[in-house]
Amino acid sequence: KAVVENEQLDSVILVGHSMAGGVIAEAAKLMPKKVKGIIGVDTSQNVALAFAQSDLDAMTKPFEEDFQKGMSVFVQGSLPKDVNTELLHWVTQDMASAPPAIAINQFRHYLGQYVSGKASQVYESVNVPVVLVNARLWPTNSEENKKHIKDYRIYYIEDSGHFPMLEKPNEFNTTLMEAVKSVK
Repeated sequence: KAVVENEQLDSVILVGHSMAGGVIAEAAKLMPKKVKGIIGVDTSQNVALAFAQSDLDAMTKPFEEDFQKGMSVFVQGSLPKDVNTELLHWVTQDMASAPPAIAINQFRHYLGQYVSGKASQVYESVNVPVVLVNARLWPTNSEENKKHIKDYRIYYIEDSGHFPMLEKPNEFNTTLMEAVKSVK
């Protein structure tokens, strides 16, 4: 919101990758007259997904025990098996360079919404198109999403992992422009 106000923008489409899917939904609620749509990139696969605190604890344990190793395993599982090794190394180094305490706290906070059931609630007062540009690495439950998102559509980047903008930049850019044009 601060950037939109500082730049004196009257009309924006917000784009967010991964955990930023929920962030752009929250931002849209803060600026209902300025945000014309939100585009999530490999995010919001199932906004109604629910899991227990013990599941969240199990997911964060590898990061808490050895952040570098945990991040390496996470990134490797987020990319296709045949991913370019340079890209794998770069993404791993980039993500592992985050301060562990901050990264783990953000991860816990974000995924905590799925424990509390608040992940779908963020969309209750979002009254603009919500467009996803997702990979198929983690299945997207569009039927469930449609129950919680008023104006929902999805595009897929085939044969990609969690970072389609890095793995398939040309296809991603073309699909992102289609998503932008779909926001009326």
